[in-house]
Amino acid sequence: MSRSTPETQKRKSKKARLSHEKFDITVCLKVGKQQKEFIIHKTLLCNAAAEFKKNFDQYAKDDMNISVSEALKVDQDDPETFRWFTRWLYADQILQQEETTDDVTWSTLISLYLFSHNHGIPALQNHVIDILIDKKYQAVGFPSNQLNIVYEHMKYGAPLRRLFIDWAAFTETMEDETWINEEKEENIPKTFLMDVIRAQYQMKSRYSHPNVDFRKCRDHYHVKMTDVNGEKKVPVDVGDDSVEIGEEGSY
Repeated sequence: MSRSTPETQKRKSKKARLSHEKFDITVCLKVGKQQKEFIIHKTLLCNAAAEFKKNFDQYAKDDMNISVSEALKVDQDDPETFRWFTRWLYADQILQQEETTDDVTWSTLISLYLFSHNHGIPALQNHVIDILIDKKYQAVGFPSNQLNIVYEHMKYGAPLRRLFIDWAAFTETMEDETWINEEKEENIPKTFLMDVIRAQYQMKSRYSHPNVDFRKCRDHYHVKMTDVNGEKKVPVDVGDDSVEIGEEGSY
């Protein structure tokens, strides 16, 4: 059983985002090719992402001849990933009650991050980053089997890419062969390996004995928060005491 860190416990104790005004009308969304149905409160969806609110407004205004699922662009999403999204939407947390990072896979977390990235849900992106960092400290090994999908869908300088690069550069070694060996190396993006080399040279020039606690500098991998009108709400603050790692464009 994985140990929960103080940070994890703090996130688990959050109050659910339940209030009367958020329970107005519900919509039925049919997600994925399987047309899996989800009944969700409209206001919760609109508060979660500016894109959902914009598409809802456009759908109502233009009386589109398409389903609301198509209007919100969830008809091609993975139903299991959407189920995790709805858990977070109603509880304001990914892991529930006594669950630990053992109860969610690397693959699920990456899929949830990509979903939130595609739909413009920065709060969920940042929450996934927090869980990824907690899981990395409590798990054994490096999730190298997720590198291809991360590099396929995330652009240069994206927070998720930077996190994987810095993990490899600052915490992994070649001796344990948990993240790179003859069996795995052909499935690791060459661009990632070049990014790691650059990061290691940068690290070497800055620190003689780097000892990075990713839990203390997790904000470095967060995206900026915006409100439903698309305006800045909570800017990222990495703090003066955080290690200068993962800066966009630094590799």
